[in-house]
Amino acid sequence: MGNRLITITEALGSGAPQVSRAVGDRLGIRVVDREVLLRAAQSAGVTAQTIEEAERAPSFLARMADWLQSSWQPADTDGVFENHLNLSIVTNDRYRELIEEVIRNIADTGDAVILGHGAHVILRDHPDGIRVYLNAPFATRVARVMEAESLDQPAAEKLAREHDLSRRSFFEETHKVRRNEAQNYDLCLRTDKLSFDACAAAICLVLDEVQAPA
Repeated sequence: MGNRLITITEALGSGAPQVSRAVGDRLGIRVVDREVLLRAAQSAGVTAQTIEEAERAPSFLARMADWLQSSWQPADTDGVFENHLNLSIVTNDRYRELIEEVIRNIADTGDAVILGHGAHVILRDHPDGIRVYLNAPFATRVARVMEAESLDQPAAEKLAREHDLSRRSFFEETHKVRRNEAQNYDLCLRTDKLSFDACAAAICLVLDEVQAPA
């Protein structure tokens, strides 16, 4: 049996952070989210906030290339990544390669639940693990965003719509796929029908089935 590897993608407010933690607790493995940003930032010599802001922005790859060229500083990566970006060849494709390198390194070096960052597309040909998509009706997601972010309903609706649009653009521009297409996942779950814990249990059950000896 290879590494236990789960990628979890969501529409904002569908409970991916909670489900990811529940899966990690059940399996006793790490949950990776911000680590992707931190590693990529370390290799690029910029702040994690810069990458996070770029990832959320429309056409973020083009913006990231500009920011990298203006913000470049050598970084000590402790040998994790030896191939630093060359300012003369910083492009949209090179930034995508940097994120993909981080995610593949995580997947190849141990068990993990990877939350977001297009990991389900990057690892679609990886021999281990499963790819999960979480969704819920818009009203349910908005109510959760209101609670989590202490926002009123109009502000939460605006945030959810903007997030949906930015992620749709991210997947279509960067990976040439649609985020919510079932064919891109091994398991799709509605978190209004199932509790977060029930979703975690289902994910672990499917992982066991997928990794069971033939």
